[in-house]
Amino acid sequence: MTLDELLLEWSYRSERGYPSTDNPSDVSVLKEILRELKLHEADIDDLVDDLENKEGPKTYGNKDGKKGITSFEDSDEYDEERLKKLKAQEPKEKDKEEEEEKEKPKEEPKPESGLNSYDLVIKKGLEREGLWEGSIPIPKGEYKWPGAGGGTFDETVDAKDIELWDLIFPLAPPKKGDPDSVSKGVGNGEVSLYWLYKYGTGVNVTEGREGDNPDLEFGGVGVEVKAKDSHGGKQGLGRFGQDTQQIKLLGMIFGINALVAGFKEKDPSKKWAPKEANPLTWNGKDLVSAFQIVMDFKNVDIGQLADIPGFTIFKEIETNLKWMDDNLGDYKNAEEGARKMAKSFVLPKLGRKPRDGGYLVNLRLPKGHDIRFFNIDLEKIVTREDAINHISTSQGDMKINYQKVFGNN
Repeated sequence: MTLDELLLEWSYRSERGYPSTDNPSDVSVLKEILRELKLHEADIDDLVDDLENKEGPKTYGNKDGKKGITSFEDSDEYDEERLKKLKAQEPKEKDKEEEEEKEKPKEEPKPESGLNSYDLVIKKGLEREGLWEGSIPIPKGEYKWPGAGGGTFDETVDAKDIELWDLIFPLAPPKKGDPDSVSKGVGNGEVSLYWLYKYGTGVNVTEGREGDNPDLEFGGVGVEVKAKDSHGGKQGLGRFGQDTQQIKLLGMIFGINALVAGFKEKDPSKKWAPKEANPLTWNGKDLVSAFQIVMDFKNVDIGQLADIPGFTIFKEIETNLKWMDDNLGDYKNAEEGARKMAKSFVLPKLGRKPRDGGYLVNLRLPKGHDIRFFNIDLEKIVTREDAINHISTSQGDMKINYQKVFGNN
């Protein structure tokens, strides 16, 4: 606020439309204005005292058409040294602008026309390296895409695209509402695979980070992206604590198994025994063994035992076996039953991400140049006799060997 603006503000707030030092209310208003300008209290008091004690005109505004004082400089009664001091304390326009800028809330950057968040990440990455030339670069290699249910296949980043691939490989978009952060939900290679296929093929590739969607969508086909040291070996699928139906099925299977095991004589020569398999910790062999006992129960006329007074437990077993059959379907032997249970076990996870017919893509570290697209065909868990040996869980953490179950072995 300039001194002229101060005078106008004081006049505007005064009772009569023009300020006077004879009016205590006007003096109070002046002090209030000076405090708003963040002047020192001692200087405010000195200034007001000077105005009240000086001889001469005490009115500082236009009244009835008479010329008043349009700024403090026009007043002969005002001390020039006091004026300089007041001016020195007056906030500079630049400082005020900077202060106002700091107080403004940070706005989330708006996508540029035609660019989504992954495109912007690529653009910023290229700008940092001085490689941005006005548009997203087009990959030079040729890359195949068979579509949904196209089988497992391999791809390699073309030598002509490696420089840009390596630059984009570690990039990730910011978390929503925090442009300076990095989203933990996006792993290495997700943005680079997006770039390679969106701009290097005719496939409509979109990001799919919202909710429980796959990482990417290739023309409506779900694609989940991983970056591991090897295409083989078991990989985690996450925990299945929320999959209530699967927990109930496994609880019945291993519950019947535990019931029978309780009647078996323990080997006295063994000082310890391995931990019993249970719904949260088992491997394929454990599941087949448990289903063998289930098959034994199914070959017994449980209905007759259920009718015996006092043996209601057999009635409960009969009810549970029927519910199990309704959910798993028919199975001829323990191995087939175990494979059907394994399919039901992984269905809630793979059925959502990337979905049946979609792809789990592994970009083999360190740079992800070696790419394997595992086509997720859930029926293979049932039709491949050895598939059950490559699915397990440990303390509720699901694991699967994609190469053994879905690879082109």
